[in-house]
Amino acid sequence: MFIIKIRGDFNSTHRKVSTLAKRRSTIFSTLVFSRFSLLPRTMPARPLPFPYTLVSRLRQFPYTMHIKQNAFVKYYLIGIGLSFPLFWQFHKLANSPANKKAWEAVLKRDAGKKVKWPPRCCARS
Repeated sequence: MFIIKIRGDFNSTHRKVSTLAKRRSTIFSTLVFSRFSLLPRTMPARPLPFPYTLVSRLRQFPYTMHIKQNAFVKYYLIGIGLSFPLFWQFHKLANSPANKKAWEAVLKRDAGKKVKWPPRCCARS
């Protein structure tokens, strides 16, 4: 039997764990999700009168309220989520070895030509 301290100070309750797998998962979830999480599962019992540090300000910020009630924030996050795979595919295609070889061929072909920029149709007078 192992005794693992779950949360709180040294006077808090302890949990007895019988198997090694339960012990590892408990330690991992305790360290990762309850100690270092920026988004708490529940509000603290006694919040500070004013959040002085950056981490405490980030923890107390009402993210869910802004996402639910502000259409701009909601659809901005949805748009990022939907467009990320598309731009990732563009990136993969643009940086593929075949495209790099084709681009080198274009640069070699146009190396001796003098390019007038901007073209006549776009030039300002």
